[in-house]
Order: sequence, then C-alpha cells, then structure tokens
Amino acid sequence: MDIIFAVVIFIGAFFTFYFLAKPSAQVSVEGLQKDAQQVISEVSGTSPVSVIIAGKVNETRLLGLVQQDYADIKRQLRIEGDFCIHFEDQSGNVIYIEKTETENVTGLGSPKINISDIPCS
Repeated sequence: MDIIFAVVIFIGAFFTFYFLAKPSAQVSVEGLQKDAQQVISEVSGTSPVSVIIAGKVNETRLLGLVQQDYADIKRQLRIEGDFCIHFEDQSGNVIYIEKTETENVTGLGSPKINISDIPCS
C-alpha cells in the first residue's frame, strides 16, 4: 500500500512540475500567418520599410533597412514575433544582401533565426 501511495504522489508531483515548468506563451499558427502577411504587405507596399517596388527589389532601400535597428524595423512592421527577410535563387540557395570582406549579410531580421544554418543578419 505504501508503494502505491508513493507512486501516486510521484506521478502527481511530476505532472504538477511539468505544467508549472511549461512556458505559458504558445505561438499559434494563425498568429504566425498573420505576422507573415503583415511583413509581406509592408515590404511590398508603400510603407517606409517597403523594399519591393513594382515587383523588383530596390537595393538602395534594402541596404538602408539593413543599417537600421531590428527593434525599429519590427515596430514599423507592426508585428509581434521575430522575422527574417531573406532572398533565394531558383535552386533555393540563399542570396547575400550585402557581402564584404568582413561581413556577409544573409537577411534582414532577428539573429535568432537561421536560414539554411546561417544566422539572419
């Protein structure tokens, strides 16, 4: 009887710890899709962060955005989550936004995000 009682207490403690330790912020698919649509409309619209004009990437505006602070861009995009704007060729290879001797910029966005195991920034 003592063993059964101990097992019940252990299982109860395990589930209590599991639910308390689990992060409360859940990311929903709908929220991610909403943020993605917001980013697409802002970068291809008429906003200050738009880099796609008439179906073509405006390199000057893109390089200007690369120089801005990530938090400022995120505020201008009016989104909650992290993002990364990157470009790929027809084969799926990442195209560098800016490539210098000291730094290669793969994308515009959060350095926490990796694109093909390359940090976005």
